[in-house]
Amino acid sequence: MKKLMYVAVFIFALGFTACGSDDANPIDCLANAGTLTTAAANYGTDQSTENCNAYKAALESYLNNNCFADQATEDSSRATLAELNCNV
Repeated sequence: MKKLMYVAVFIFALGFTACGSDDANPIDCLANAGTLTTAAANYGTDQSTENCNAYKAALESYLNNNCFADQATEDSSRATLAELNCNV
């Protein structure tokens, strides 16, 4: 349940940051936001290794493309990424 809550908070925060007008590369960020949202939702409903790896890859891509509008959301996402253990 705790992981599902993290996913829900992340998706909610993503909704506020994904479409900011100050995005450096809005096409990549919007595409990554869709992929990340789908991966997070899939992982929230089925925490399989496959879904975990897809969520982790999408989150890494979003972070690598500097798509976050604020540092707090980026830091929270980095913490979520660090906590993901897909080998369980």
